[in-house]
Amino acid sequence: MLTEFGKFVRKLRIDKGVVLGDMADMISLSSAYLSAVENGKKSITEDLLEKIAAYFSLNEVQKNELRKAADNSPVSVKIDLRSAADDERTLVSAFARQVADLSPDQKKSIFEILNSKKRSD
Repeated sequence: MLTEFGKFVRKLRIDKGVVLGDMADMISLSSAYLSAVENGKKSITEDLLEKIAAYFSLNEVQKNELRKAADNSPVSVKIDLRSAADDERTLVSAFARQVADLSPDQKKSIFEILNSKKRSD
């Protein structure tokens, strides 16, 4: 499934009439690797962002949109729990183990709780 980053890059390619293999060749990557990045199976590197921005001659607004799409498409997330309380560690660990099993409604509820906290800060 395409990530937000994958959708953004695919749209760039389609708009410019470029196929994945040709783009991969031009930025010195394999098409398999580039496809894996677009599908969220490989991490997005700073070098890759720079190569894509240069390849498509992106302006600053487009570069920011590319970065935002990359930021919204992480393969993994590292959370430093060294200073977290025991109950916080337990919560984060339980969530990480069970997030895939949550229903869409449960995920929506969690987002609502977290977003309401953001608004009240």
